[in-house]
Amino acid sequence: MKHSELLTARTQFLRVNHSDALCRLLDISSIQLHTLLLQPEYRIYDIPKHDGTLRRIEDPAPALKNVQRLIQYFLQCVYHPVRASAAFGFLVRTDREKYPRNIFTNAAAHIGCQWMFKTDLQGFFHQITYKDLMRLFGGELFGFDEELSRILAGLCTFHGRLPMGAPTSPVLSNLCCISLDEKIQSVVVDNAMLYTRFADDLCFSSKEEITSYTSGQILLHIESLGWVINRNKTVLLGPDKDKEVTGLVVGSSRIYLSSDFIKTLKAEVGRYAKVYEAAVIFGRAHSKWIQRYRERIEGMIRFAAEADERSDAPWRLEASRFDRALEFSDQEVLSWRDFPYI
Repeated sequence: MKHSELLTARTQFLRVNHSDALCRLLDISSIQLHTLLLQPEYRIYDIPKHDGTLRRIEDPAPALKNVQRLIQYFLQCVYHPVRASAAFGFLVRTDREKYPRNIFTNAAAHIGCQWMFKTDLQGFFHQITYKDLMRLFGGELFGFDEELSRILAGLCTFHGRLPMGAPTSPVLSNLCCISLDEKIQSVVVDNAMLYTRFADDLCFSSKEEITSYTSGQILLHIESLGWVINRNKTVLLGPDKDKEVTGLVVGSSRIYLSSDFIKTLKAEVGRYAKVYEAAVIFGRAHSKWIQRYRERIEGMIRFAAEADERSDAPWRLEASRFDRALEFSDQEVLSWRDFPYI
């Protein structure tokens, strides 16, 4: 994105001062706006997570999603100039930035560390409520009146909190973490630590010892701001422990894929090959759930390719197996007419 475009869009959004102006900016009528507010439609389904549990997805209907995408664009433009140096997830990149902030640069920031402390915000999106958005939109950054705040909060929440699946949820979570990032950054500077946050994953590293007292104080600061911590994903790692950040192992000189990731990719490719073969046989090869499954594995392979470019990287073998699975066609299905009865 061009930096000048970002600044123009930011100004446009912050100048909105009533619902009619918002409708013009979003290119919808007042009736359409209030219909989306009063009758929000979401498709709800579950997808498997890497740990075997399910993640509930709340996917907005096309009309609502289109409006949320446009709101998301403007919110990103507002957030960009005020984002913390620690924030790495769900960000836009302008033509003035040499390096992106993403899952790879988030992990790479901790290369060479001796000590690491990690924690996680439990049920991240669902912790952020309608009331939180009312405070956000009516606060200093946006300065919207109650009516506009109510409209925007209503368009971006479902059942009174951020939905997992709405285009607006990631950037709104970042906006609601501004005070968290500022608070934690002031703490780590005093303790010679580096802090990064990728969505709900908070990581702290240092070449010097991070004591249990220091890590405990960090947790207290987080909880003092009203956040609920996932204690099961909170861990302090010393020099003799492997250090993994957002699915990537952090080494002394580079980042690389974990063995668990390779095992998961191998299992997913094998499972997909069987499922896809059955789908072809029964004429369901083009069904939406097969497409979503394929896209999920393709995403894993793209992730692996960016993390490890070596020609002999283990993920390449699984990528080849996946390509072969996709080559299976209904021409390979043996018909009963082909059996030699005599």
